[in-house]
Amino acid sequence: MTSGAEDLAIRLRAQMAAVEESFREIQALDRQRPITASQHPGGSPWSATDHLSHVVESEWGFVAIGQRLVVSDPDPVRLSSRGNTPEARTAFVNSENQAQVESRRGQSFEELLDELRNVCEQRIQLIFGLSDDQLAQSVPGSQQADLQWAALLGNTRHAAAHLVIVQSALAKTQA
Repeated sequence: MTSGAEDLAIRLRAQMAAVEESFREIQALDRQRPITASQHPGGSPWSATDHLSHVVESEWGFVAIGQRLVVSDPDPVRLSSRGNTPEARTAFVNSENQAQVESRRGQSFEELLDELRNVCEQRIQLIFGLSDDQLAQSVPGSQQADLQWAALLGNTRHAAAHLVIVQSALAKTQA
């Protein structure tokens, strides 16, 4: 019988490999051209590579949240520092995302994919350090009242969502 951590690691590796493969399938010429508007007012449009940069940054964010969970931080997701209303939090996150993407624009697609694999392994190592009881705990301060550690740390929903955005935008420009 496998532990919850082992099951999560297997699933996370498989999901991340699928995300990586889907990003790899994007033609080289399509990787750099702008395909979506920035969510930050006045921000420059994003390319497929920018979306990959954002995914890498977000993955590091999930590792940081996991590390804060382990030390019983009462606000591991850091929602309280992002504004008092949903609108303020959205504006903060969009500004942060744009700045992060712009700071990574010198990185190559391959460098980003390598870093994505690395950060995924960091998350898996974090998961292996957790007990099944910890993985079943709720994430304090989450917007989802019943979000468990396992659901936060053991999936690629965010990466997959950005991949869908990229694929949809590319399909519209090629139609």
